Amino acid sequence: HALLASRPPTRARAAAAAAMRALHERGNAYLSRGDADAAVEAFEEMRALAAALPLPEGRARSLMKAEGSLGIAWQSLGEHERAAEALRAAIGVSEALGDTRSAAALLSSLGLSYSARGEHEHALARHAASLALSLQCGDRRGQGVELGHLGNTFGDLGQLSQALPLHEAALAVARETGDWRAEG
Repeated sequence: HALLASRPPTRARAAAAAAMRALHERGNAYLSRGDADAAVEAFEEMRALAAALPLPEGRARSLMKAEGSLGIAWQSLGEHERAAEALRAAIGVSEALGDTRSAAALLSSLGLSYSARGEHEHALARHAASLALSLQCGDRRGQGVELGHLGNTFGDLGQLSQALPLHEAALAVARETGDWRAEG
């Protein structure tokens, strides 16, 4: 990896990186304004561009980002199976790269997709795995988010005695990290 990092970018690589960023930003902008169909188009274009990148690690990281973004866009459209497929692909790449933080975030998104489909046991497993990875890489904010997701999922299952302590722990992490949005 040090060899790749020390190589100066060529114009073609710089142009591809700029195009990837622009497509990602465009897709996110479409999602923000509620146009998930347009976001899917931008992220699919991003995925096609990523697949053509010449360096294996850059291609993998770009594909991971494109697939993860597609998963979120498909989820916004209620296309939960397509969302899960894209998220599973992104998780596989993040694991192959040893990118624990990305894997945790992607597992979290997959858990939310399962929750949206009413598959709460699958959601619990993904959120628990995400929490374990967040603990492993020291991501306190991620830990708080997953504690909240686990609490929500237990609440959806009617298991309030398990949900409440998780929400209390999530609130404590939110206050510790200054994440006022998570404080509710």
